[in-house]
Amino acid sequence: MLTGTFLRFAARRSPHHTAVIGETARLSYAQLDAAANRLAHALLGLGADRHTRVAILSANRPEYAVAYFGAARAGCLLAHLSVRSTPDDLVFMLNKIGAQILLFESHAWAVVSAVRDRVAALQQLVVLDSAQPDAGMHGVTPLAALTRDVPDHPPAVRIRDTDPLGITFTGGTTGAPRAVLVTHRARAASAYAAALEFGISDTDVVAVTTPLFHSAGLFVWFAPAIMLGATIVTPRTWDAGSF
Repeated sequence: MLTGTFLRFAARRSPHHTAVIGETARLSYAQLDAAANRLAHALLGLGADRHTRVAILSANRPEYAVAYFGAARAGCLLAHLSVRSTPDDLVFMLNKIGAQILLFESHAWAVVSAVRDRVAALQQLVVLDSAQPDAGMHGVTPLAALTRDVPDHPPAVRIRDTDPLGITFTGGTTGAPRAVLVTHRARAASAYAAALEFGISDTDVVAVTTPLFHSAGLFVWFAPAIMLGATIVTPRTWDAGSF
């Protein structure tokens, strides 16, 4: 099964059920499905294809879910970057994978601005959460503007379940972070296994309190919850009182 497919199935089963709740927004399954399609079309409009490396630098938020499924449906390879990375870490990782598009939240602008000219292949910067970038954000496109006038139906992209889906990076405790490549099939299998193991159902509310740029947050909790049509809460950081 493809990553984009299990979101589509959940949206067909329960279009009005809440999919993702963030600090400032919430999306139903129908809204998340449509937003992912719009981003996929927007990426394709930028010339992206199965060889395009897209990177994301963001804490947990609904737009992260849009980016995850949008890139998957465009057939792009999405690399997940830790918000704790130093500028040198980011330069290494972005150059390592040949990142051409970087999606980031406005909180990360200081580090993005420090590394943008040090990444050889980088062509496009997209801010996830600002309707209008700050004056200093030259050359940055808001996600809302990028996806404003594009279709919300699934793009006509042929993707196989053995195609690459994404890259996560190891902690690099004994050296530089290492890029780990995963396929659609591998992550669908792990999501299914986690769903069975944890007994998640579509009536559950799942708090993804670990970062989505980490495999525990993205593949152990987030993906199985979407597969089964549960509601996901995406706090930016851990806070016991909010939880």
